[in-house]
Amino acid sequence: NKGVIAKLRAEYGDAFYLLDSEQYQKNFLELRDTFRSIYPNFNIAYSYKTNYTPKFCKIVDQLGGYAEVVSEMEMEIALRCGVKHQRIIWNGPIKNPQKLEEFLVAGGTDNIDSLDELEIVKGIVERHPNTTIHLGIRCNYEVGDGVVSRFGFDVDSDDFKEVLNFVQNTPNVHFVNFQCHFAKRQIEYWPARAKGMVELIDRLGIIPERIDIGGGLFGKMADSLKVQFTNEIPCYMDYAKAAATVFADYFANKDVKPELLIEPGSAVVGDCMKFVGTVKT
Repeated sequence: NKGVIAKLRAEYGDAFYLLDSEQYQKNFLELRDTFRSIYPNFNIAYSYKTNYTPKFCKIVDQLGGYAEVVSEMEMEIALRCGVKHQRIIWNGPIKNPQKLEEFLVAGGTDNIDSLDELEIVKGIVERHPNTTIHLGIRCNYEVGDGVVSRFGFDVDSDDFKEVLNFVQNTPNVHFVNFQCHFAKRQIEYWPARAKGMVELIDRLGIIPERIDIGGGLFGKMADSLKVQFTNEIPCYMDYAKAAATVFADYFANKDVKPELLIEPGSAVVGDCMKFVGTVKT
């Protein structure tokens, strides 16, 4: 509508973004409900780093999703948007020790990424013996993508055994989840990340409260954009069948069915922002 655009230009200048919150909510619910149709105990932890516009962040919280953050700034945005600490998951290899302590004492969940971080967390746990500290472990394992991750703990390493022993056997620690993230968006890598997680919990005999298999999904895009890719672009159901089915089958006859999480970003927000500019010449 040229009239609307002209009005917005008069108010905001020659260049601005248009945010489609209705499309964002539609994407979020469609992705969530698609996975739930296969594995009902499923939820979304929205990747703040993809687009932390407060409007989007508030919608996630209103719809019952989690905030997945990787920086102090993103955590602060979540809190200012009214997200409770208990609904925030802090990932990433670098965390300010003081901010991490405040976050954990307030009830947030931290996924430990390294032995250095483990030492920081041990100090926090010792200083707050009467506070339950919620922790997860970032894992990495082979998914056939030819990449050796520099993040998290190799599940076959002694380092992994050390961090697992700590989160399981420390009295005031509540072990929340195993978490992973692999960068490849192609559908063929999704069964491997799901099977790798199932194999891990089966080998250890541990069923955590949550299982978080990270992000890395294609979102909705116009045909003009799809032709730039050599592979067919998967839809939400393709990802759900590839990953959620693995967990649905494994936990079918088990009494405990942990909450399954993914951490999408562009998959839900990619078609929800438009840039409007003025052509000068």
